[in-house]
Amino acid sequence: MTRAEQRAAREEAAAAAKVAGYQARAAAKAAAGGRKGPDGRVPVAPGDSAHVRQARQAAAHARRKLAEAVAAPAAAAAPDPPPKANTTDPASRVMPAKKGGFGQLYNLQVIAGGHQVITAIATHDNPADTGALHPMLDLARANLRAAGIAGQIRKALFDAGYASEDNFTTPCEPDLYVAVTKEARQTGRLRDGKTASPRQPGWQAMAARLDTPDGKAAYKQRAGMIEPVFAQLFNRLGRHLNYRDTKVDLELHLWAATHNLLKAIRARARHAASQPALAS
Repeated sequence: MTRAEQRAAREEAAAAAKVAGYQARAAAKAAAGGRKGPDGRVPVAPGDSAHVRQARQAAAHARRKLAEAVAAPAAAAAPDPPPKANTTDPASRVMPAKKGGFGQLYNLQVIAGGHQVITAIATHDNPADTGALHPMLDLARANLRAAGIAGQIRKALFDAGYASEDNFTTPCEPDLYVAVTKEARQTGRLRDGKTASPRQPGWQAMAARLDTPDGKAAYKQRAGMIEPVFAQLFNRLGRHLNYRDTKVDLELHLWAATHNLLKAIRARARHAASQPALAS
């Protein structure tokens, strides 16, 4: 039964109930010796009600339209428009902008170590981060190897934007700690009583790993290691790239190089300031 038919049935039932109620009140008043009928306007029968008539007409119209739609041949779906590429910046994609709307953008990806030193920087051609996790780890490993650092990456910390069953189950060098809920709740800053209840095996294993004392202690370091890196890069260099296409990678590596050089210069200055003064 369509909604129009349901409305017609309700209107008929309401009109019939009004008539029955009036008749019951009239019979009770007559039995009590009253000479006049019950107070109020005499209700009309369902067949004479304007509301019922309008509802029936709407139901009949809906039935006709439904029959026409069923009898009409199925129209072929319009083909999807052909994909468009930016001819001057084909590596970028149309993505949601930071403050609403869309733009021709890159998804900047950065991996940094404990002292906010960048070990990998690249762009990702999708607004979702999940597909960037393992490629970025491979890039960080390659950069460390090129720098002569052969030690193992023991732990890798990622926010919930990287959470996926494939990322959790793909083998990799470090132990992964990827948030399975919003950042404040994962770190314990938000205590609203809500807990993640993942169903897939990889999510369950990750949730269990993060729920251990070591997992909680490790994941709490994530924000302090990476968020200042983005803040420092954007504060010094802005959010706009000056080059396009293949030169974007070069520009980003210049960003990372200047960032790391400043870290090294300031670390050396702090070390020198901490040394005791000597005199003869």
